[in-house]
Amino acid sequence: MPFGANDYFVLGDTAYEPQSSSIATTASNAQAMDSWGDVACETVFGRAKTWQVVYALVKGATVNVTTKVKLGNIKTIGAEKAVITGVELATTNTDFPRLTVTGEEWFGDTDLRTYTMTGLTAIAAEKRAQPIGVVLDTGTNINGSTASYTVQIVRVSDSVGTFAKSAVYGGRAEASNDLIACSTTAGAVADTANSWALSKEAENATDNTSYGSSTVVAYLNLAND
Repeated sequence: MPFGANDYFVLGDTAYEPQSSSIATTASNAQAMDSWGDVACETVFGRAKTWQVVYALVKGATVNVTTKVKLGNIKTIGAEKAVITGVELATTNTDFPRLTVTGEEWFGDTDLRTYTMTGLTAIAAEKRAQPIGVVLDTGTNINGSTASYTVQIVRVSDSVGTFAKSAVYGGRAEASNDLIACSTTAGAVADTANSWALSKEAENATDNTSYGSSTVVAYLNLAND
């Protein structure tokens, strides 16, 4: 295999630098045993591939991820097709943002449903932690965040167990934000202006060797385009 990361989804440019990639295949096995309990015959069925590419966002200005990729998009990879089922953005105060795009093998024709990925339209492509789905309380700093945008996939098999059709549904986003404060309790409220809601109250942690920190998680049920 040649040196370097494969950009299976062809998203790479001067702002989106491919860092790593992978392909995995899943399948099921049907077995029949003889009278001794040994396998007499076996069939592998329901094969499907999953592709994943991690990109570093390095433009130094804001980027709109939704102009590059959306949940439900169909991407051609050689002779195969993949439907985008996952987009994850991770930001931190010690590195550039990482965008992980996941596609699962598509058994169908065109994009049936795509989803608006609220929260990914203005991401700073620079070394900076950024809140997603929340608005920080006064005096609170953010150290990192991870936002996962996903859809569910359903497949239908033919008479011999080979996948024939597929569809996606249930677009959803969940964003976890790691917060810290110097003199107040670290906290945040939901970004209700963009329809986010908190999935649970802030988890606060204190000890005698560090400043108080908290984790705030928000969620959003995505609208179909």
